[in-house]
Amino acid sequence: MKDRSATMAERDALAIRLREEKDAIHAKDEEIEAWKLSVQDLDEERERLEAEDVSLRRQLEDKEEEICELTYAAEVFDAEKIKSVNDAKVVVCWELMREWLDDQTDRWD
Repeated sequence: MKDRSATMAERDALAIRLREEKDAIHAKDEEIEAWKLSVQDLDEERERLEAEDVSLRRQLEDKEEEICELTYAAEVFDAEKIKSVNDAKVVVCWELMREWLDDQTDRWD
């Protein structure tokens, strides 16, 4: 009987140990599932951020191109302004010369 009760005690101890190990395995499985979900969420977030990055880079390129165009327009405007001022000076000189010549021809009469 002692052997039988010792065997029963061993069996009960093994059953308890088995239950504890099953519980530990179950807890690890749940932890693994939680980590998998966390990784999946992080992957989705990474994909969203990559898409946003592409969009922002495209916007940045557009803004850089716009800055280049505006810089060129400002340079052209400055050149056109200088040309217009010089053209106006030439016109004024010609007008003054015409007036002077008209005044001179009036004296010849």
